[in-house]
Amino acid sequence: MHIFQICSCTLCLTRTVHLVHNTPMELKEWLKRNDMRVSEFARSIGKSHTTVLRWIDGTTTPSPKAMRLVMTKTHKRVMPSDFFPDQNERTPAQERA
Repeated sequence: MHIFQICSCTLCLTRTVHLVHNTPMELKEWLKRNDMRVSEFARSIGKSHTTVLRWIDGTTTPSPKAMRLVMTKTHKRVMPSDFFPDQNERTPAQERA
């Protein structure tokens, strides 16, 4: 999905319209791309390491309040829909069962 966002560009130093690629991703991928440990992320949103691991492996789903925290922390790169696999996909927890 592409969206236009007006921002202060750090490259051209102007307030201009840029094409922003807002591609959703799973939390695990976001953590890897941002070189952040699960424990560090969990602490930053006031959750336990174990809770965040359960979200990542699909054992549990974040509450609506926790999803808002995740969206804010990841700058909307991880969205609520990213915690719900497509009907044809299985979560890692389902694969182990």
